[in-house]
Amino acid sequence: MFRFDNCYLTLSSDFTPTVQGVWRNNIVGTAMFAVTRKLKALKPIFRAHRQRKGDLSNNVKLTASFLDTAQTLLAQDRLNPILLHLEFCCRMILRLATKIEQHMLHQRAKLAWMKGGDQCSHIFFCKVARRRASKRVFQIMSSTGKHLLISRMSLTSSFPSIGPCWVATNGHGVLT
Repeated sequence: MFRFDNCYLTLSSDFTPTVQGVWRNNIVGTAMFAVTRKLKALKPIFRAHRQRKGDLSNNVKLTASFLDTAQTLLAQDRLNPILLHLEFCCRMILRLATKIEQHMLHQRAKLAWMKGGDQCSHIFFCKVARRRASKRVFQIMSSTGKHLLISRMSLTSSFPSIGPCWVATNGHGVLT
């Protein structure tokens, strides 16, 4: 699976030209081979971009501490236009960093859900599997108590009143 952190890559100004540059390369081979080669060529570029951005959660903490420092300085001198502008810039940077971090966490949650599913789907599919297993016919017992091993085709021909979909069991795989 090829995945990348689209939260800050797509917001970057050099994202589209970089991808277009790699995608314009002519690679000889089948279409699938060409796509995989192009994706592999993009991987180190995306990795370098991610390393330049650094840890997004740490960036949010760092910008929050810068904003705290700017607000402390502004509390001492409320009329200083430079400190007012500094505080405004710190707020804008914190807002952007928080938005990018939230987008990244949202994407990671989606990936985790795609890999493992959620609790409801797990319960649902376990219940379906249990229900299918309980309705499966493993053996047929005649009225004399003898166990019969019959294929599905001979089952419908032996019991014409029972269609192929109307075979019922008692929950233990025995036709009653």
